[in-house]
Amino acid sequence: MYSPPSMKWTRNTPNTSTNIPFYRPPPVVLPPDIREESRPAEKVRMTLPAEGSEEYQEVLASLRLSDKIHIMGFTREARYITYCLAGTPELPPAQLLAQHPNILTKWGREGRQLTVYTPKGPMPSRDVIMPKYIGPPRGTSRNATEFTRLQHISNLLISTFDGSIYTTLLHMRDYIDQDTTICLLNEGLGVVEHLNEGIFTDPDTRPNYVLGHVDYMLATKRQIGDFSMDLKAPGKMYLTALPRESPGESLVSTRPRVVGRARAQHLIKLLCQTPGLDAGGFPMSLFLRQKLPSMVFSSLTDAISVALGCQYDRISTSPYAVGLWHDLLDETVTVIASLPEFKEHPDALEYFTGRRFKDDLFAKLRNKRGASTWIARVRTGMQLPMPYLNGWFVKKAKENGVPHSAHNTLMSMVRTRHEARMEELKGQIPMYVYKTDGDLTNPDEDGQNMVPIRYVYITKNK
Repeated sequence: MYSPPSMKWTRNTPNTSTNIPFYRPPPVVLPPDIREESRPAEKVRMTLPAEGSEEYQEVLASLRLSDKIHIMGFTREARYITYCLAGTPELPPAQLLAQHPNILTKWGREGRQLTVYTPKGPMPSRDVIMPKYIGPPRGTSRNATEFTRLQHISNLLISTFDGSIYTTLLHMRDYIDQDTTICLLNEGLGVVEHLNEGIFTDPDTRPNYVLGHVDYMLATKRQIGDFSMDLKAPGKMYLTALPRESPGESLVSTRPRVVGRARAQHLIKLLCQTPGLDAGGFPMSLFLRQKLPSMVFSSLTDAISVALGCQYDRISTSPYAVGLWHDLLDETVTVIASLPEFKEHPDALEYFTGRRFKDDLFAKLRNKRGASTWIARVRTGMQLPMPYLNGWFVKKAKENGVPHSAHNTLMSMVRTRHEARMEELKGQIPMYVYKTDGDLTNPDEDGQNMVPIRYVYITKNK
């Protein structure tokens, strides 16, 4: 092997290759006492290329971004989003993912269309493709080949009850990877951490996340069908993309971060261009400004309603319940004020720390009537969204070193009531059902459209 004259093989070794071109001297092995210590390779932090740079554009040019959107859930919001996407001919047909097989029956019975009614009258009905059942086969006559298997999912919108998100995505794990973007439109926060800890444990293959919040005023027109909705007032969709986590603390992989950001922004772009959704992308602080008020109200009002076993109007009239409500609100505001996301936008934090926020919440409480849907879930032994509401506030309080005793006490009271009800259900046999006013149970898939039924039980002989 010929080597250039300027190449040195080892330290202090004469370069004999200048005289004998095809001779390569053996390396000199130094004794251990004079060997140079090997230095560990320094970890170099790779920064994210600036948007618009040549490297950034080169990465984006190699991507294949899909416009196909899957929607998991059958909430009013999920159906309305599907309706809006169905009216956008530039996009592929949106695919509803049904967690109950009866949704397929309703789809065929109601003309395979979605209809939205407004105060001015009905909007044009829009065809939707057949929902795809993603649950386990039911009944002895069903076999595993009855339902079509899913293909890779590029964009997934989730609008369903918080307690069913984890189990459903666990079943869909094989169709989701680092090229998937999941948009969570659930009621609370903290679902992303739960999914990453239990399902998407590998940072290299976990999906990209977008957090969402909608404030459309919708109602189901049950006298017509579940595929018909009342749009009482239009609203907005608030979206924020979460940065992709790096596998290590000091090494940041440039390409996964660029690709993940591009895929998340692509889904946000698709939703923003869909007429009727009125969607927009926001930084985290402004997103929390819109998301937290409803979370605070539910974590206080619904949790107190379950813990005390009372309806909404009782909370606003009982001095003891009102005192508990205000104590929880003060503690929650302290937690919100400690969030680092508001440091860049202190004006967004002023709303929560000012008097207006508390007045708005209490006015909403005084206008609330009836029973909390949480009570119905406790009676039927279903899961509550508390881990992603009260639990999220407690987690943030621990991280930022602020008090959270009031929320801890309330969560213990609700869990105790829920566990006691579960023990009752284990020792009872349902005999028949009858309807009664004010008792909302037997929820459908989204946990919001509930049929008023009460179960009557007979205790088993022991």
